[in-house]
Amino acid sequence: KAKSIQLTIFNLAQENVKIIIEKRKSLTKPSEKETREFTETQHYPKTLKPNSKEYLKARNDYYQKELPNKEMIEQRNQEEIEKLLKELKNEKEFFKESEERLQRNE
Repeated sequence: KAKSIQLTIFNLAQENVKIIIEKRKSLTKPSEKETREFTETQHYPKTLKPNSKEYLKARNDYYQKELPNKEMIEQRNQEEIEKLLKELKNEKEFFKESEERLQRNE
């Protein structure tokens, strides 16, 4: 029973890592909300038609200036992923040790 609980916890930890990695990836591109904010705050000439080439260029220029440097975000993501993988490895070792303890106690 303890083994199945450990497996469940380990699988949940792996799922969390995957979810966080996906969230971090999505941080590097403007969200719908940000695109809406860009449109609503009128950071582009009103003469531009939404989704025209000029509009999209103006929006992208705005995000290049306003959003943190993309490389910085990717580096932060990478550090976060490495940290999570290290935690996951520690969890694995912990489960292995507790499994060995369980076997010794049986």
